[in-house]
This record gives sequence, structure tokens and C-alpha cells, in this order.
Amino acid sequence: MKPILWLMFVASVTTFAQDAGREQAVPKDSVPQSLPCADQPKTFTELSDSFAAGRFPSPSEITGSWGLIGLWVHKDSPPSLNCNGIIRGPKLEWTLVANRYSVAFDAIGTNRQTTTFKPDSSGSVTFTVSFGGDYAPTFRCRITRRNTLACLGSPYYDGVEFKRMPVNSETRNGNGAGPRAADNT
Repeated sequence: MKPILWLMFVASVTTFAQDAGREQAVPKDSVPQSLPCADQPKTFTELSDSFAAGRFPSPSEITGSWGLIGLWVHKDSPPSLNCNGIIRGPKLEWTLVANRYSVAFDAIGTNRQTTTFKPDSSGSVTFTVSFGGDYAPTFRCRITRRNTLACLGSPYYDGVEFKRMPVNSETRNGNGAGPRAADNT
């Protein structure tokens, strides 16, 4: 091999190896987003109406991977919306991977945890997660007419909306161990 070709080859392999080892940083704080789906609720009232018109999810229709597309921290605060999934850097902010009513919940800044969707008396399923503080938020969820999962009811987060989407090791937050959504879709 000619010396110049050898040098070009070594330089390209070195550059590739450096780029492959460098992971895009995940910002410390959430970044507000405003890229909603065309038919997505854009206010807390619209999310509440979508929840109210929703239905109880069967184990088979809730099975799969879900990415967070809407987040209302408070009823009167502007939501963060992203039809392709609310992201922080290269990672999805929150994901759910459900196998019937067993759920792997993954959120940036917490360890992946397994919880359960529990049917309640109001036609919803509930799940509780821990963010490491004194209180573990509980969400009441229903399948909407748009086939998203709308969830209400936590003191820390008044509303969230999830959409079925592929979730793999590049997009989930990567904390802890647990099933990969790509394995369940």
C-alpha cells in the first residue's frame, strides 16, 4: 500500500473510532419543546377532554413501547409538546415499555423501574413512579380516540401524554437495566 493511502486509511479509522466513542451529552435540565402532532391537545383543558373521552386500555392494546409526547407540569403552565417524543439531547425524556400491565418506566435522572398498571373504579389504569423524592406521583391513564395514552393526576405533573413509538438503546435514557422497547414492539 502506498504511504499516502496508508496515512489516509489510519486517519479515517482513528477519526471514526473517536466519533464512535463520543456520546452526545444529555442536558441537565429539560428543554421546553413546541412541536406538537397536528391533532395533539395543546392545552391542559384539551388533554383533560381527551382523557375524559378516552377508554380503559386492555392489556393487549397497552403492550408495547411508548414515548412521552406531552408534558403539563401545572394546569396553567405552557406544555412541552413533541410529536416525535420529548427529548433531552439524544434521549427520550420518559418512556414506558409495557408487557400487558407490567411496565418498565424510564426517565432521565432516575433509575429504570418496574411498576404495574392497576385498574381503578373510574375506567382508568394507574401507575406510580418514584423520582427519588418524598412523594411518588401516581398517574391515571386512558387510551384516547387518537390511540395515545393520556394520563392525569399527579401533584408534580398534572398531565402527560404518550404515543406508541419504537424505543431503543439510542433513544431511551439508559439508566439501570430492563427490557428494551425494541424487543417488545
